Amino acid sequence: MGFEFSDPGWLALLGLLVPVVWISARSRADLPRWRRLASTAVRCLILALLVLALAGLRKTVASDRVTTLFLVDRSLSAGSRAKTWSEELVGRAIEGMGPRDRMGVLTFASEAMLELTPSRPSRLAPFTTVVDPSGSDLAGAIRFSCASFPADSARRIVLISDGNQTTGDAVVEARLARALGVEIWTVPLPDEPGNEVLVESLEVPGRPAEDMPFDVRVQVLSREQARGTLLVTRNGQVVARQQVQLEPGRNVFLVPQRLASAAVFEYSATIEVDQDGSPVNNRATGVAVVRGRSRILYVHGREHPSGPIPALLRGSGLEVDVVSSAGLPSGLAGWQSYQALILDDVSAFHLSGRQMEWIAGLVREMGLGFAMIGGPDSYGVGGYYGSPIADILPVSLEIRKGRNAPVVALVLAIDKSGSMDAPDSSDSATTKLELAREAAIASASLLTPQDYLGVVGFDSAARWVVPFRNHQELKSVVAQIGTMRPGGGTDLFPALSQALAKIGTAGAPLSHVIVVTDGQVAPADFDRLCADARRQRITISTVAVGQDADLPFLAGLARNGKGRAYLASSAAMLPRIFTRDTVIASRAAFVEKPFHPLLVQSHSILRGVDTEGAPALKGCNLTTARPAPAQMLLSTPAGEPVLAAGRAGLGKTVAWTSDNGRRWATPWAQAAQFSSVLAQSVRWILPEAEDPGLRLALESAGENRVRVVGEARAPDGTFRDALELQARVIGPGGGSHQLPLLQTGPGRYEAEWALSEPGSWLIHVADPVTGRGSTRVWTMPYSPEYARIGTDRTLLSEIARVGGGRYDPNITEVFEDPRTPLRMSNPIWETLVLAALLLLPLDVAIRRVFLPDSWFRRKIRERVAAPTAAEGTLSRLAGVKKSVREEPPSPSRPMPTRPPHPEPERPAPPEETEPAATVPAPPAEQELSPLERLKEAKKRARS
Repeated sequence: MGFEFSDPGWLALLGLLVPVVWISARSRADLPRWRRLASTAVRCLILALLVLALAGLRKTVASDRVTTLFLVDRSLSAGSRAKTWSEELVGRAIEGMGPRDRMGVLTFASEAMLELTPSRPSRLAPFTTVVDPSGSDLAGAIRFSCASFPADSARRIVLISDGNQTTGDAVVEARLARALGVEIWTVPLPDEPGNEVLVESLEVPGRPAEDMPFDVRVQVLSREQARGTLLVTRNGQVVARQQVQLEPGRNVFLVPQRLASAAVFEYSATIEVDQDGSPVNNRATGVAVVRGRSRILYVHGREHPSGPIPALLRGSGLEVDVVSSAGLPSGLAGWQSYQALILDDVSAFHLSGRQMEWIAGLVREMGLGFAMIGGPDSYGVGGYYGSPIADILPVSLEIRKGRNAPVVALVLAIDKSGSMDAPDSSDSATTKLELAREAAIASASLLTPQDYLGVVGFDSAARWVVPFRNHQELKSVVAQIGTMRPGGGTDLFPALSQALAKIGTAGAPLSHVIVVTDGQVAPADFDRLCADARRQRITISTVAVGQDADLPFLAGLARNGKGRAYLASSAAMLPRIFTRDTVIASRAAFVEKPFHPLLVQSHSILRGVDTEGAPALKGCNLTTARPAPAQMLLSTPAGEPVLAAGRAGLGKTVAWTSDNGRRWATPWAQAAQFSSVLAQSVRWILPEAEDPGLRLALESAGENRVRVVGEARAPDGTFRDALELQARVIGPGGGSHQLPLLQTGPGRYEAEWALSEPGSWLIHVADPVTGRGSTRVWTMPYSPEYARIGTDRTLLSEIARVGGGRYDPNITEVFEDPRTPLRMSNPIWETLVLAALLLLPLDVAIRRVFLPDSWFRRKIRERVAAPTAAEGTLSRLAGVKKSVREEPPSPSRPMPTRPPHPEPERPAPPEETEPAATVPAPPAEQELSPLERLKEAKKRARS
């Protein structure tokens, strides 16, 4: 046992003991010397106790217990037999547990989960915890386990893994764990039997020159010697097929290539062998981009063919590829062929959420030009409100706010039965009800304070979640919508009856009900409700979530209710459907009446365009202007934007809210002004050409890491130093992040990042001075879990060394005493403070509590004289008895009388001890003992 201080700096306050003693010695208090000394001692003791408490005095003892946590790797790279092998290993380890030891099990892959809390199990149950096996986060597992130990024992981690980490740095985490007193032992998983072959990488130049030869470099790893076939394709066409001999380790193959035209070329390399453990990692891809003239991707809606715009652009000397919304590039690499994108009346329902995230990311991070052309399926009515694309537009889709629009009364009837608690899809954890709540909030955000809103949830019964009224705050609406909980059946009739009854009381010019459900509705007299709604001019729209909904009934209800029927194949479409229907119902989708657009401000897009002599437009989508730096160039007489331009990150964007000439802009499409505005708009949004002074290259940095290398030179060839370069990285999912490049040499800048998921990654680096940059593509064809062969014993050995443990130990030794026993430190400041508080009354008593001196003297005299007085009394009694026997009878005499004024009683002087043989004189009458008084009474009675 020992002691230590957590904050020893407070010990300096012990110096206050000197003035305390000095002040006590100089005190003029009229106290006896013993009281003064005692008070000083108690005060010093109180001060010392408080100082020790402030300094954090702790009692330390060595623990005789060991808690061992087994970290079991369950990732894909561990193999199919790893789980059973680990269970048997941990089961044998239990046999070596001491009587006071404990053990626990933690399984991990991409994440860590506690399988068994630290305890003393008699036997080990099979592992049942489910973890995501697509990654190996050894560092996270070590960090998680350090927080899972009890505090009263030595701590040890036994890591059972193949060492193929895909996230984090396990060596760094092991060093931190050792600093916390945790030992780390490592046990390597056995290699899977048989051969394993994988294509490690496929390297192509990122920007090869047109018609210049280059080599496609393919690296193949093999565990054993084998023969196989290497197949290399370019954009799906076979360019090389070779019979190859694979040696153990890394094998490199070169395929000569030459590209004669400007385009994006995607290469693929596949190795085929007879015996292979996992074929998933037998393919790799790479992208080469040969730059030529700028290309524009023109996308039209599925319901109608392309309009006159592609021909007008080609007539202006621009290269245009025309596709429907179904023909958009399926991956990020495919976008490298294009410098601008035009969406012509394309509904948001025809784009996936990931595609919209890609487009927004490419505009912001890579400088892709973007233009949107209006129509009945575009802007707000197209379902873009709240989407990633809405954020990059130079106009706002908050179409009702700030306008003198008619009051709208809206009621949302949302199915909250038990089936709405199901996930939206097999790969999504979000439930249908959660997406319905999100859609309701999106609709509410479109309304103005003057509009009425109510939300009624229904299952077997109906309940108003948001009471029907106007002037509602969005925060309050969001909170109330969040209270909807699933459960019960699907009875729409009470909810629709209450909705129609309430909405009719508002007297709003526009009244609308949206019904959403995913199941079969209980039968009732809905025809009567629809007739009542028509009389009150209330429209009803329906949304069926999935194919299990009662589609014929919902379609008929919408038809009888003069509304629209929607089928949402996924609940993720609900926010777009709700906002689209809200926009249509509020008559804020578009304006259809002739008007001449007004010039708001000049711009290079309008250079040479006679706006005053331009023909009238017949209509446009309703939007509102954004604040600067967005610019509204043309507007309606009411002030709504017709043409606007702006920036979103690195990209430029243009919004034309009229259409391509099919419905609203027919006179314009036939006039020269339209082709001029269109061509100049597209040329304006095109990004700058790549900066020839900034060369960019990507290379592998090992362990699923990529290194981006930039070289900056001035026009005269000299190096440019001290630049603040930032790389913008877009992942396969559309998410992006920035990466600073650090200068590592003259004009050389580098940065690294880890690939977290397979797919194509876009990297763009722009010159901070000119704004021009370069873009490259890096592909990761399969999960990092499959990127290695066998167990990384070197890494596991290093983890054990840094963690202060052993590599590949005898499993029965994992509970032996640690090399450095854990010393438990327990704070005792509470005891010290309590002792100081108890001493405080004693100090007060010593100085303030006084008793009379006579009280002390009498107590002392009584304790000293008590035995002597008792002995003298017995001696006197014996003498009296003897004198009574010897004394002759005396004549009777009269009884003495009491004096009229007795003398005051005086205290008797202290008795002196007399020899036992001496007979004392008879005591005075008032001092007679009871026995003597009895004898005197008898004598008086005889006489």
